[in-house]
Amino acid sequence: QQQQQQQPEQPTKPSIIDILPRMYTTGEVHARFKEHEFRATNEFKNCQLMVTGKITAIGTVTFGKKPVVTLGIPGSAGGLKFVFEDTNYDHDKVAALNIGDSIIISGKNAQPGTFGGIFLDDSQLMSAMISKKKRQILVVNGGVYDREICRK
Repeated sequence: QQQQQQQPEQPTKPSIIDILPRMYTTGEVHARFKEHEFRATNEFKNCQLMVTGKITAIGTVTFGKKPVVTLGIPGSAGGLKFVFEDTNYDHDKVAALNIGDSIIISGKNAQPGTFGGIFLDDSQLMSAMISKKKRQILVVNGGVYDREICRK
């Protein structure tokens, strides 16, 4: 009977998935917004985007303490601005980053900012969760970081 109780837990066990097909570049996300800002905002609503790019700025949101990491968009002055939660854990993680680092970050609800740039909430650094050799990532089955899910 104990075995039966354990079975429902099986699907929540993390699995390893290949991240390359699931990742966006900053340029791809930017292009979607340039092409049709409203559609992109709508498609990326409630969607955890995993993006790879180079850090061009590290700071805090304009009226608050939340850390923000900006990934540059090639050929554009703007950037993807990943907003982290205002916790000691996130502060330490963001403080350890350097401008010029290539990194993978995930964020939710991508939307254009008032003064340019594209903002994402609930950000997480993904690079630490990725095996460098295999380019795979440990995620809960049915991985939420997925281009297909984001397209709807």
